[in-house]
Amino acid sequence: MFLQPRLFNEFLVKSGFDTQVYDAMKSDDLADVVIVALNILKKTNNLPDMPKLIKSEGLSNTLRETGNKYLPTMEYISSLHCYNKALACAPNNSKAMALAYSNRSFIMFVLKRFQNCITDIDRCFSTGCPDNIKKKLLKRREDANKFSLMDSLSLSTLKVFTNNFFNFNAVCHTEVPFVSKDINIAVEFAQPKITAANFINSGTIIAMEEAYMTGLTADNQFNTCYNCLSITPNLIPCSTCCSVLFCSEKCKQSCNEQYHKYECDIVNVIEKLCNGGGPSLMIKSVLKLKTKLKWNEFIKESKTLGNSRIEKSTIREVFNSESECSLLTFPENRTFVHGIIYNASFLCAALLHYIFKIPRFMPTSNKDEALRALARVMMYLCVYGSRSYVIQTVTDLVTDQTVSQKHANFAWYMFYSKLKHECKPNVIVSWINNKAVLIAVKKIMPGEEITTSSIEPTSKMSAHHVNIDLLVGKGQVCTCMKCTKKVSQNDTLSSAQIEFMKKVDYNLLHATVDVWHINKISEKCKEILNVLTDVPHSKEYLTALTQFRNCLIVCEALETENFCIL
Repeated sequence: MFLQPRLFNEFLVKSGFDTQVYDAMKSDDLADVVIVALNILKKTNNLPDMPKLIKSEGLSNTLRETGNKYLPTMEYISSLHCYNKALACAPNNSKAMALAYSNRSFIMFVLKRFQNCITDIDRCFSTGCPDNIKKKLLKRREDANKFSLMDSLSLSTLKVFTNNFFNFNAVCHTEVPFVSKDINIAVEFAQPKITAANFINSGTIIAMEEAYMTGLTADNQFNTCYNCLSITPNLIPCSTCCSVLFCSEKCKQSCNEQYHKYECDIVNVIEKLCNGGGPSLMIKSVLKLKTKLKWNEFIKESKTLGNSRIEKSTIREVFNSESECSLLTFPENRTFVHGIIYNASFLCAALLHYIFKIPRFMPTSNKDEALRALARVMMYLCVYGSRSYVIQTVTDLVTDQTVSQKHANFAWYMFYSKLKHECKPNVIVSWINNKAVLIAVKKIMPGEEITTSSIEPTSKMSAHHVNIDLLVGKGQVCTCMKCTKKVSQNDTLSSAQIEFMKKVDYNLLHATVDVWHINKISEKCKEILNVLTDVPHSKEYLTALTQFRNCLIVCEALETENFCIL
């Protein structure tokens, strides 16, 4: 019932339990309200058994056969989705697994993705290919090998035309080695402050940060790597659960070692309870942090969170996700937290109940303190964790068109999340799977604060909706000139800027970006962004920024080689 907040709140009020929650919310210890919520859920029988979905040949075969039904009408996206689900549900090295690989190889062959086809055929044979399809698969592989020469001019060979744009060769910080030394990283009054140490031109990469944790939206669950967010037709399944796919054995092993070996036992619970990216990121991150620390260390670290931890920590401990407890350094700057605390307390309590049942996870002694530590960290992340929406570039397997994916994934970044918000920022982000590449889109002077936006700056979203999205997603209120409607002349070009723009080839800013002309277009966009830095609301600046973003989309496609059926 607690998944329906309005009905559950009415029930709590009628039964008198709501006052217990409100009293617990007055405590400075976030664990208190979770423990109270857990006791209420137990008393009201709101913690049903949620058995894990077991891999099954029958279920896998049913999903695969459903996928087959879409083939005659060429609904390949539905077929591929079913085959990937069939693969996830198939027992290891079973006939069902081999058949799922075989059927997926057929789609790859039809779509002329011959190397992907060969990969799946090889996996089918290594899994134990049934005798009755061996001859057919050997013929398919033979034909795919003949045509694979057509793949020779692949995306990777075209990178030369973009000068390998995402090669990050800057001299970097020693404490935060993915950030350029042109950036000054500091903490002032327990709040992060990130500024330019030197002059920075538009188009300069200032950081390339790997996510602390990622989460998939449900729409991307069966086309994206659970670990690194790579989008590939050749995903492989988790060995024990039916919900997770990986791009490689390396990602599979890494994810299992970090946290999935525990998450795997409650993945069905997470899917049921955690709507949206925040709760899913929270529970996975808690499991990851606990895996890094011994129980006595975890209990100790859970008692210093947010601003108090930032104040006493080093730069590395606050901004570098390789630091074990950097997860606990999200600033406590969210507005209107009481409603979030009230609702999140029951979510955290329910998850805590099922975490307690994970084999070999909880300590053999001091379980109450361990439970409170988990509750404390979970609530802190629910309330103050600042998630990013990861919108990747993909190439359609059917049309070869390169576009931004329809559904965003989620991630937590320890550096990127601490940049100041600005609706017209001086830095934008480019997503290379689970890496956030931060790129200057204004001329930034020494001492100037680095700013970014959770809303794409080229978006036509109204200021009102931008503010709502920011408040709901980040718990922040924008104070930029545009959102506060302060009088500004920064949308009017100076006479010198007008003369400069007269010399710009208009067609260059409106041409379709391709690999053959991308360098010329991107360099001109960078020059324009530099010249028009002080007029970011002008249509000329926005046009150049939009075209620069188009260039980035092409570069992202070449760098990631992400493919799916759209």
